[in-house]
Amino acid sequence: MLLSVLAAGCLPDRIQTNTVRTSTEQLLLTEAVERAVAALELPDVSGRRVALEIVALGPGQEFYVDVPYVRAALDSRLLHAGATVVAETPDLQMTARVGTLGTTAREFTLGIRDVGLYRSSKQHGYTKLTVVTRDRAGHFVAESRPVMKHTRHDYIELMQIILRNQDIYPDDRRFDVD
Repeated sequence: MLLSVLAAGCLPDRIQTNTVRTSTEQLLLTEAVERAVAALELPDVSGRRVALEIVALGPGQEFYVDVPYVRAALDSRLLHAGATVVAETPDLQMTARVGTLGTTAREFTLGIRDVGLYRSSKQHGYTKLTVVTRDRAGHFVAESRPVMKHTRHDYIELMQIILRNQDIYPDDRRFDVD
């Protein structure tokens, strides 16, 4: 009988949030983007006028909502490298290919809802970027190797004791009691 009660509680949980996405999902995406942009091998752009184009293959409108964050991260990287980011008459044209930008999540609860004996949650973020650079005449200058970055926020909760394995929050908490 106890097994029947526990099995009835083995349902996926939906995390409640007041935004379209949870803050954890937002951090998974933005941190993966920041890591990928930082790891890109780009040509010297110091003192050069650079135009930036972002090309993305996405499953729908939600994906394209995230692409401006990739543009902002690349703009910042170029500005810190001494470039002037322009829309017209560039010295260099960079095309960033966004191969992936998304999250995955799996959740499991054993027990009765709100009185879980065991709960696990795994959320991961992924970003894949490649940048091709051309000169003013359209000739090839450079292509970065594809960079794929991954973020994670996993936890196990066993009777109100939470063990975390994550790399998106600045603190290094591994153990919590709620």
